[in-house]
Amino acid sequence: MDRKFVFLLGIALLLIVGTTALLGLWNPSVPARSESLSKTSQFFRPLEQTYQYIKDNFYQPQRADDQQLLYGSIQGMLKQLHDPYSVFFTPEQAKKFLQGFQEKPFMGIGVYVGLTNGRLTVIKPIPGGPAEQAGVRAGDWISEIEGQSTKGITLDGASTQLRGPEGTTVKIKVQHLDGILKDIQITRAKIQVPSVEHRLMDDGKIGYIKIGAFNTPTASELRRALEAMQQSKVQGLIIDLRDNPGGFLSSAVDVASFFVDRGLILTEQTRQGSQSFPSHGNRFPNWPLAVLINRNTASSAEILSGALRDHEMAILIGEKTFGKGIVQTAQELGDGSLLKLTTGEYHTPLGRKVQGVGLPADIKVPQPDEPLAKLLGRLHQFGALFPSDDSKDRQLLSRLRRQANEIQIQVENDRFEAALQAARAMQGQLESERAALQADGGLIAQGELDKLSGLLKQLSAALERNDFSVATAWLKAHFGQFCPCRLPPLPQPQTPSQHI
Repeated sequence: MDRKFVFLLGIALLLIVGTTALLGLWNPSVPARSESLSKTSQFFRPLEQTYQYIKDNFYQPQRADDQQLLYGSIQGMLKQLHDPYSVFFTPEQAKKFLQGFQEKPFMGIGVYVGLTNGRLTVIKPIPGGPAEQAGVRAGDWISEIEGQSTKGITLDGASTQLRGPEGTTVKIKVQHLDGILKDIQITRAKIQVPSVEHRLMDDGKIGYIKIGAFNTPTASELRRALEAMQQSKVQGLIIDLRDNPGGFLSSAVDVASFFVDRGLILTEQTRQGSQSFPSHGNRFPNWPLAVLINRNTASSAEILSGALRDHEMAILIGEKTFGKGIVQTAQELGDGSLLKLTTGEYHTPLGRKVQGVGLPADIKVPQPDEPLAKLLGRLHQFGALFPSDDSKDRQLLSRLRRQANEIQIQVENDRFEAALQAARAMQGQLESERAALQADGGLIAQGELDKLSGLLKQLSAALERNDFSVATAWLKAHFGQFCPCRLPPLPQPQTPSQHI
């Protein structure tokens, strides 16, 4: 029997934990309406004639496979829609697609990866997972898997090679940000991926909540986090939606309901009309909220961001979001294949459009000329230049390497204030030792001292002005208040999103 699912997909981010994590919402619905063959048979007569002519006359009949001809016809129709979100899946592809929605542990090495300038790059290892324990770091370039180059690899191809049964091993070669190459053997394991991470900051006055995706357990995980925040008597929350690719629409509505007491969360417009999704009601305090967004905040994460901002429950800090505001319906076909078709578009409670334009930040945080990861990589490169003697150069660079590792760990855990203090301390030590280093001669005296000093200044500036520290400062200015907050007028996007 045909089945139909409704879902909303975010941008693709591969989670190498045993399968490709395809994030979206889907709910059982009624079977698709069938039209009378008498109305369509005449229209599709040329297609039938083309098929028959190919079968009777193509000079290499072994290449005229019935199933491939059928699937090619379907893909051709979808191509004419010029919609990247309308896709056809073969039965095998459909099975993998639907597995992404199953609630069960994954088998793999436990890393988020993406393609950066064609390189298979570790976005983040899952805390406590096999990859992290084996020494894989955020920003690592995976150059080889089992001795084979990853040049030209796809995310699906990487998933196939890195996943596998629990207890089996996979060998990868990585290049750390400091340029060091390392062969790492990782034993695959069961990976439980929480969609919500939380901790206390600023002596317990600020709660930090990272929502990585909107899955079935996200609302219950968030409820437990908010209960812990309430017991700790926090005075404000940071909700981190950076790099959140989306998820289940129902999950986004449930999560938004924890912060929006009443009213709309979103509206969806289809050819059949408009549907409203209201809040379920909130029982937690209306803490001031600072929501972190960036260009990879998409789909259901934009639903939450838009609802909180329109109800004046949160301020948005960072970059304009991705701009994924459309809904797809997946129709399962008779042979197990799947047709995913865009069928609707959603808007924020105030009717703001998301698709193709994104949500602008209330407080824009310009990105540094060089990303933090690249600045830290350059700092690591200085630390790797060890002279062979026991000069002051060697002593400085040895200390620099240790401090660079400490700063990187602090940045990866969003402890920017601690990282900033460490960078400034390094800069102060460098200046206090400048005369002795110049007198000692060698590497530092040869113009490298000024380069290192300039790099530390760049790093300090990037650490001082970032979305996380801006959010912390905004919350401190609103301690003791409850939302709805007095927020600036809603900013209007000036140009379409560059990511669509």
